[in-house]
Amino acid sequence: MIMKKIAIFLVLFFCEGCDRNGDYVKRVYKVENSSGHEITVVAHSLNEGSIYWSRHILTNGVIWEGHSDNGLGREISASRALGKTDSVVVTFDNLKRQIYYFSNYGAASSPKVFRNIFIDSTYTIESNELYRFIFTEEDYNMAEDCGGKCN
Repeated sequence: MIMKKIAIFLVLFFCEGCDRNGDYVKRVYKVENSSGHEITVVAHSLNEGSIYWSRHILTNGVIWEGHSDNGLGREISASRALGKTDSVVVTFDNLKRQIYYFSNYGAASSPKVFRNIFIDSTYTIESNELYRFIFTEEDYNMAEDCGGKCN
């Protein structure tokens, strides 16, 4: 009987992906372009001093897809789905740029904008399993002019 109680305790304690209600959630975070502009997105890991991933899209569509789950009691969030990424540089038509940052102090951007790729509340929530961040014409308009050509 004691062994059975220990086994149940271990299963509950180490329940891979269980939240308080016992529900495992694996959320997909999609970053998409519907701005009508060519976009390059480069995710950096400044702690490692490297580019974590880079995507280029000529037309509208999915740029990147990541996952975050609540396995082992982890928090589900866009910042976790982005992995080791701590900054994301978005370039529109190689003419305008928006930079998003994430650190222990929170999320920021340059130029400063309300929406941020690292913050869940700026995603369109389609379900508990699917969040979308969609670049629009407004994002293009809010981005900083690179003065001719972004490098």
